[in-house]
Amino acid sequence: MEILIGITFKNWMKLLFRHRRDIPLSQTGKIINLTIMSIFRNSYYCAREKKEFARAIRNVTVHSAPVFVLGHWRSGTSHLHRLLTLGEHFTYPTVFDIYSPHSFLYTEPMLRERMNRAESQMRPMDNMKIAYNDPGEDEFALAVMTLMSPLLAWVFPKQTAFYDRYLSFEDIPETEIALWREQFLHLLKKLTVRQNRPVILKSPQHTSRIKLIREMFPDARFIHIHRNPYTVYQSTVKLYEKTVAPMQISAPLSKTAMHEGIIRRYADMYKTFLEQKETIPSENFIEVSYEALDKQPEKVIESIFNHFQFDSFENYRPLLKNHLNDIGTYTKNVHKPIEQPWLEKINREWDFAFKAWQYDKES
Repeated sequence: MEILIGITFKNWMKLLFRHRRDIPLSQTGKIINLTIMSIFRNSYYCAREKKEFARAIRNVTVHSAPVFVLGHWRSGTSHLHRLLTLGEHFTYPTVFDIYSPHSFLYTEPMLRERMNRAESQMRPMDNMKIAYNDPGEDEFALAVMTLMSPLLAWVFPKQTAFYDRYLSFEDIPETEIALWREQFLHLLKKLTVRQNRPVILKSPQHTSRIKLIREMFPDARFIHIHRNPYTVYQSTVKLYEKTVAPMQISAPLSKTAMHEGIIRRYADMYKTFLEQKETIPSENFIEVSYEALDKQPEKVIESIFNHFQFDSFENYRPLLKNHLNDIGTYTKNVHKPIEQPWLEKINREWDFAFKAWQYDKES
């Protein structure tokens, strides 16, 4: 899950200049490797893709009702996204795409046979298998395309406050918002060139971007999945310890700052979400729980199909059953009890979430 492996040389130079005072000499080797990759992998193949696909990308029309899977990190968004992409209803970014956002139309066909032979990798935070053609998180692509994403704080944690502004894009200059919209639309057009279907996307950051998304796509459809806040907190801490820490180029945050950031970011995300979701027409929004999806996945997916009137769930059911059989029974992580003062802080700062989704508090 290296965020910067898909960055072009031009954007890499912008990022290096922005953080020139934050990068220690011990990271020189990583800087050199990323620089080489940005030139000979990303910028080079980006130019080749533009030459071959520019006209098709320019002329394609994105379907007017994309689907967004919303929810905080570690709430089951990836699992739900995967269950909704088994058939031919949607197009979506793959894991390969999000790490090659500037060139995947050109490079993926070249490398497909080799990648098909490669073994699936294990996600370090939960040991789930993931392959190159599994659905990916579009925010990873947007981070290197726009340089406007909270994900970049995973690489440069000293600038967390700067990058967290892009969680909801509130108080961001219109010129920056316009650039983000342009790049976001460009990504969706590339996905549509490859498969002319409605796009389905999953990125936790979109949970607090409903207003921004609906300005671009008034008919967009949203599926929100929530999970017990305590489990979300424990699992997000593990995400930061196992996955985020190895990505960091500048000095890491203290453990206290990490915990405080997780609690603050959850509150910011969901307060914005609860306010903005009221603007979505009821026919374009559905909410499910992770707990229900875990216990009765077929029932939950069928309810989503029925709500949005997606084509023929009965034809989809065999695909869903086969996938569920393939992944089998998954042993979830066992987390340590939440220590004080974090439990007290969660109960206080996330009180609105416990009430909104009717989860019981611990004392």
